[in-house]
Amino acid sequence: MTERILFIDDEKNVLTAFQRNLRQEFDIGVALGGAEGLRAMALEPFAVVVCDMRMPEMDGVDTLRQIAEAYPDATRIMLTGNADQETAARAINEGGIFRFLTKPCADAGLRAALKAALRQYELVTAEKTLLEKTLAGSVRVLMDVLSVAQPEAFGRSSRVRQWAGTLAKELGIRNTWEIGLAAALAPIGLIGIPPDVVSKANDAESLTGPEKDLMASAPAIAYRFVTNIPRMQGVAQMLLNQGRGFDGTGFPVDGPTGTAIPEGARLLRLLNDLAAAGDEDTPNGAMVAGLRASSELYDPDMLQAVRRIWGKGAASAVAMRRVQKSVSIDGLCPGDRLMSDITLQNGKLLLGSGVQISMAQIERLRALRKLDKIKEPLTVGRLEEMGE
Repeated sequence: MTERILFIDDEKNVLTAFQRNLRQEFDIGVALGGAEGLRAMALEPFAVVVCDMRMPEMDGVDTLRQIAEAYPDATRIMLTGNADQETAARAINEGGIFRFLTKPCADAGLRAALKAALRQYELVTAEKTLLEKTLAGSVRVLMDVLSVAQPEAFGRSSRVRQWAGTLAKELGIRNTWEIGLAAALAPIGLIGIPPDVVSKANDAESLTGPEKDLMASAPAIAYRFVTNIPRMQGVAQMLLNQGRGFDGTGFPVDGPTGTAIPEGARLLRLLNDLAAAGDEDTPNGAMVAGLRASSELYDPDMLQAVRRIWGKGAASAVAMRRVQKSVSIDGLCPGDRLMSDITLQNGKLLLGSGVQISMAQIERLRALRKLDKIKEPLTVGRLEEMGE
């Protein structure tokens, strides 16, 4: 698909001239004034925006500044007859322009600038795509490792991730993608803890002092796993501070307090404790009430939102239930929860009841089936929305 170029000017005859002279080589769109230009950007993507400086109501710098904020990938060019230093400085500092062209601009110079702007757009979007694929691949690997190494923790984090989206929407939080990733990866630090210590903690057995210290260090291990992944620095800070109480207690001991704690970390502290209060797929009133005894640990606004959504009598959350099904290994779906153990024919345990299944675990079971006989069918609970 040919990338489009948008010309913004307050003179209709100028826009008509651009269309006539450039349409054979470029895909041109036009907008009469800054406000119309913003509306055009909202309706369809433009790779390059060429904007006049002197326009009534909204000048070129203001127009390009708003475009830069809403559509940062678009390459921006300023075209003006007012070539003073102050205008150039504003265009660069506020509008983030790629080129500054003065009127009258020769056709050859304009065409060269447009081609360079299109190349710049291709470079920016290609780099963004690469980063997104790198990020998605890195996160997928970490989640697969977590699901195999710590299946119970993986199941709990899957619930927390779902709840985090609901709570973030209720609170009007914007960086939901970061919070969702942090919720999914919250227990990844457990991979660095000896399995017997994690098992004792999961079974609510008493831990020794050194074992408690090891468990408390899991967020720091999670931080080290994640901090070097591109664009994950914010997520890493959430993971590091997820055990920090709003009152300043918890790990890290010298960490921030109150609203200085990253927003996502405050949300994780609350939802992780909520998940530990019960194994329901949708929090119930009893689980929410259980937070009351430790309310000083939680952001009061977030705690109040949890009470609104999932407290007794709340109707704003979508109620979910597990429907029991009998399936083969090939019939397993990611998100299924085991209602009974998965064992080999000789009785060896592979996955215990209560574990939430991931795609990595399904692939592992399929591979193990080729080497040894697994007892089938399996009994699972599959999540479905409750009807009226």
